[in-house]
Amino acid sequence: MCDPGPSSLPEDGRHSVAIVGAGLAGLSAASRLRLRHGIHATLFEAQSRPGGRVFSRQLQHCGHEFVIDLGATWWHGTHGNAAYELVFENALRRDAPRKEEESDRWNEGDRALLFSTSAIVVDFNSHVRTSRIHPRLSLSVARAYDRAIEALSDVDSHPLKTGDNDRSMRDTLERSVNYDALPDFERCVFQTLDKLECCWNGCSNSTRDMSTHRSSQYITLPGDNVRPQRTGMTVVVDKLLSSLQPAQILYNKSVTSVHWQHEQGPHLHFSDGSLRKARAVLWTPSLNVTKQAVKQQLFRPQLPQFKLKHLEQRGQGVVEKVFVLLETHLLDFVSDAAVPIIWLPAPPPATLSCAAWCKGAFAILYSAEKRLVSFWLNGDPALELSQLSEKQALEQVSSFLSLVCDQKVSVTSVIRSNWCCNPFVLGSYSYPRLGCSLESVDRLADPLPSLEKPVLCFAGEGTHPHFYSTVHGAIESGYREADRIAAFLTRTPDVGPTATDTPRRQEKALTSDT
Repeated sequence: MCDPGPSSLPEDGRHSVAIVGAGLAGLSAASRLRLRHGIHATLFEAQSRPGGRVFSRQLQHCGHEFVIDLGATWWHGTHGNAAYELVFENALRRDAPRKEEESDRWNEGDRALLFSTSAIVVDFNSHVRTSRIHPRLSLSVARAYDRAIEALSDVDSHPLKTGDNDRSMRDTLERSVNYDALPDFERCVFQTLDKLECCWNGCSNSTRDMSTHRSSQYITLPGDNVRPQRTGMTVVVDKLLSSLQPAQILYNKSVTSVHWQHEQGPHLHFSDGSLRKARAVLWTPSLNVTKQAVKQQLFRPQLPQFKLKHLEQRGQGVVEKVFVLLETHLLDFVSDAAVPIIWLPAPPPATLSCAAWCKGAFAILYSAEKRLVSFWLNGDPALELSQLSEKQALEQVSSFLSLVCDQKVSVTSVIRSNWCCNPFVLGSYSYPRLGCSLESVDRLADPLPSLEKPVLCFAGEGTHPHFYSTVHGAIESGYREADRIAAFLTRTPDVGPTATDTPRRQEKALTSDT
């Protein structure tokens, strides 16, 4: 049997809770159980570090030290944001970024700002191939795209309110901007914006797979979108870790089976052959890892049909974040502003080295001070780049930047997030797939076997009905399940749903679909 050590286990073991995964959902649940309810929890993490899809790296380049976030990057809204408030709970903490020192703020609704300076146009039919354009040539369709997104967020005019059936976000946006009537160049601008939207929302290859239900479910918090530039998003992980005992987290513990209806209580089996018993289990891995666990029959018995149905209605996209360290500065290139890339439809000539993934890039961001270029990819282009060797990535990224920057670019290092290749993550963040029901996220959070007996619980950003795909959604889902488990273990009738729970019939067992 796995023995986490005497300092981490209560003497009687009555309230032992096993948490699978030490990402933000697992850490916040363990912290809540310990600090608010006095209940012990042990976290079993398959990787060698905590944080899950939060991973900040400290770099040194050109005499500068700076932090990059390979995973979650932004606090989406600052008012009522559980992650933001967690970090700034004590403004005197030296290791926490101060509010006035935050940078890289942006308004998610201003996609047109992407074209506020200039844009790169790649035309393989042209002798020049790469050129810069004035923003006015692309601003009109960008502004129309912004208005269409804003209309989707208007609950009064949302298709669900007007009786329309669910349709893909891409189809809805095309209708809104009259895509069929757009000139060829403006269609290419639309494609650039669609790639941007896919990365923001975690879609795989296109917003055609994304339901317009997202706009009626997702809640945007007030305040700026802020990136903790000095510390990186790992500051959230560090804050949660400070509330736990080190022995509460066991690393390199990969679960091979969860027997959640065992007559002696739930049992966890691990790849190292060890076993752990608990009174309750909290499952926090990503949606794609959960889907894989279902295929491998890790849950015993298998999850009920209603759970499988709603699990399939949610998607987890593939987003690759790429950071490139340069040997020399880029010439005549705007710094510290995202420059969009518009790809005209002609294929590259055979004499030009241009990998297929390159056309997935919709913008690049250059920091002259750090000699750093960054860009994002999603879907198949992200998969293609992530699977390259280090040497191949170096060569192909150098060719890509030389093309779009219209100059010879020498690359020192290419740093990729590679979340899709990580077997314990398998993607980026969640989104509602086309055809999903409004109840799908809510039902994903249902414990098993019932609300009255939550032996196997589920947390993670993908289980939050309104803040999925966000850091604060992951944290709030952990709080939600911690309160649920505490109410069950301590038999305290006055511990009801938390503020993040949605109203549902509490008295009905949820082992069948309703």
